[in-house]
Amino acid sequence: MIDNVRPDPFLIADNAALDFMNSECFFGDGMIEWIGNGADLLSWMVKSDLITEDIRVASERQFSQKSLDDVAIKARSLRDWLRAFTAGSEKSDLKILTDILAKDNLYWTVTQGDDDHALVWRQERTYKKASDLLLPIAEVIGDFICNVDHTHTRNCEGPQCTLWFNDVTKNRKRRWCSMSVCGNRAKVAAHRERKRKLG
Repeated sequence: MIDNVRPDPFLIADNAALDFMNSECFFGDGMIEWIGNGADLLSWMVKSDLITEDIRVASERQFSQKSLDDVAIKARSLRDWLRAFTAGSEKSDLKILTDILAKDNLYWTVTQGDDDHALVWRQERTYKKASDLLLPIAEVIGDFICNVDHTHTRNCEGPQCTLWFNDVTKNRKRRWCSMSVCGNRAKVAAHRERKRKLG
């Protein structure tokens, strides 16, 4: 897909780790890759609320383009690992994930909230190296593989769609990445098939 017409990331999975896995997908007429290089990775992370715009700007200032591009390569490898895990390779070697998590630079801070009297107790992260940008991704993956009921993790039923989602609907009957895209295509195809059979 031509980069200047690439859509915004499809954040439809109801799970940040699955949204990361969906950062490359077959859609429409071909593959879309949202993490082609370091700048793409930073942009995707901002749109996915894994880092702030301030962290993106600071990272572009602090780290070389080559180091950011290298992190994008590592992110794509981590995504491939997550795909294998989600597809059922539960014996997947956890080393790729645990090696990233072992380098975390989390700390607690107290900040002023929106209300003048409110204080907010929250975790922050220091990004000392470009590779530290993988930490928020690894964190959401760790949460996903340990805390999400995978019986509700599904691949869209669209014939060519490769998007995954966590079905959080009340009746657990979600079938499509999006009703407005794959669901609508399926409805149109079923309508045409009914007309063909009648006609």
